[in-house]
Amino acid sequence: MMQPTEDVLEAFCISTPPVPINGGRGLWFRAGDTILKPSDDDEEAEWVGTFCESITAPESSEYRTPRPIRSEHGFVYKGWTA
Repeated sequence: MMQPTEDVLEAFCISTPPVPINGGRGLWFRAGDTILKPSDDDEEAEWVGTFCESITAPESSEYRTPRPIRSEHGFVYKGWTA
């Protein structure tokens, strides 16, 4: 099973060790409150991250969307998204 490396965790400012979670084709990991998953298409993942960031509702809203995490390299780092 492919797992996010230390440099991937650092890029997304994650200090909690990743733990595999059920679902996501067995490729998803939880690290604290963050879900990490491999990108199937880096260009598409960057677009989706930018789009989700643009429509994220305020914290006080009853409607919530997942908030993508941007590293200094973008929404994808070494094939991983958070």
